[in-house]
Amino acid sequence: MRFRLPSTRQSFGLLRLQHRFTSDSGLQPIEPLSPDDRAACTAGPAAPADDPVLGPLLAPMPAVAPPAPALDERARSIQTGLLTIFLRGSRFRQNVGGTLMVIFVVCCWGYASTPGLLLWLIAGLSVLALRQRAEARYLRSGAFEDGEAPVAFVRTMRPIYGLHGAIWGVSLVFSFDRIPVYNQLGCWLVLACAASAPLTSVALVPRLQHAYTNTLFSIVVGVILVMTATRESSTDVPHYLLLGISVFYWWLLGHYGLGIHQNQTEQFGLQYDVQQKAREARAAVETKDRFLAAAAHDMRQPVMALSLYAEHLLAYPEMQPELAPKIAAASLAVKHMFESLFDLANLDSGQVILQVEKVRTAEVLDSLGVQFGPLAAAKGIELRVRGVAAVIRSDSVRLQRMIGNVLGNAIKYSPPGRRILLVARPHGDGVRVQVWDQGLGIPAGDIDRIFQEFYRVDRADAPTVDGMGLGLSIVARLSKVLNARIHVRSTVGRGTCFTIDLGDVDDGDASLHTTTLDVG
Repeated sequence: MRFRLPSTRQSFGLLRLQHRFTSDSGLQPIEPLSPDDRAACTAGPAAPADDPVLGPLLAPMPAVAPPAPALDERARSIQTGLLTIFLRGSRFRQNVGGTLMVIFVVCCWGYASTPGLLLWLIAGLSVLALRQRAEARYLRSGAFEDGEAPVAFVRTMRPIYGLHGAIWGVSLVFSFDRIPVYNQLGCWLVLACAASAPLTSVALVPRLQHAYTNTLFSIVVGVILVMTATRESSTDVPHYLLLGISVFYWWLLGHYGLGIHQNQTEQFGLQYDVQQKAREARAAVETKDRFLAAAAHDMRQPVMALSLYAEHLLAYPEMQPELAPKIAAASLAVKHMFESLFDLANLDSGQVILQVEKVRTAEVLDSLGVQFGPLAAAKGIELRVRGVAAVIRSDSVRLQRMIGNVLGNAIKYSPPGRRILLVARPHGDGVRVQVWDQGLGIPAGDIDRIFQEFYRVDRADAPTVDGMGLGLSIVARLSKVLNARIHVRSTVGRGTCFTIDLGDVDDGDASLHTTTLDVG
């Protein structure tokens, strides 16, 4: 059987046609299109209201806004750790800064302008008080849990640290070449301490370090240049030598600050990685425990039923015609469960060997239609298949298993009297396969968990279905080895659309392939 589907729009137009061709499988194969049919396909489907059954399926689902990009948890954890350590030394830095200001005033007292020194000291202590008040708001535990808090903190503190650096830079006006040599030496040492003492903590926040040191040394260099241009040196040390030392010290602080920040960032990154590995290990153990508990629970019923039927058959051999089908059904259920578990184990091991060959997607869809057509018909569901004569390189058996699991789920959760569409069309360099149903739909709160093992949507109106809830978890794993991307859209009460974008599969280790699961 050959399928034709130039586009999705045409395939939906075909659903509107009133022709009915019933094959042995209960499907409706596509016949060559007549001119009238082509016009109907080109025009697209009629308004959804014209068809109360197919209309909800053809009506576009509400657009789902793309999810906001997830924050980089590792980067946020590192930033929070750096800011926490930075604030931990805040009080010590402020005490040291105030002490150095007092020492500087003492070194200049009696030689520089007394009102100017007092005004400078008051301004410096005021900036320290302002800085302490601003930082105190972030000293509480969990202050940086909000993603915007670190940005707001740096934005608030940056001008304060810049002003603090300016206060120290202006101090050179009182001491440079104006007081005795030994006093100048003391002032230079105080200024060097003021520039370097907070380096180990301020370097953890590069923007604050730059605001502080760049402002400080910019003013220091400016003062030295003005003094060099306006007056001769009163000592044997030329001004340009002090200028060179200041610029070198400026660069040195920046270099060491960068190294401190990189080392601390790596340390917090390693700490986060270790914690993350521990969390993943605990989650893996919890997942394994849940997996074993759910598997044991779901397998208990058919095994117990099989045991009871066998005991009953031994006690009443004459009931063999009645008990034999039940024993066979229970055995088949156990067989399917073990097959699903073995599939999961093989896929999780990463040692899957693919039988990559040229696969005709139309033949895959035709086979799925023959396989699932009777199941759909038994539930009163009309299954329609539309495909294209495209060829991709893939593993045909696993490809059919992946699409079949999605199609089987659609049949299980669709009420009688509804329709299901299995459609394929070219998409980029590959093929896009879609399964549209008119089922109950998946609530938004559950749609991101449907690929978990043993997970089923817990709804009062959900039908009771057989199986262990492993079908979509196998689909997720198969999509990885088959180089497929899966997208899910669903609207409660209207249905669900699974989109599988297929590409060529390379020969070799299937564990090298990646997948994307997009739910919305």
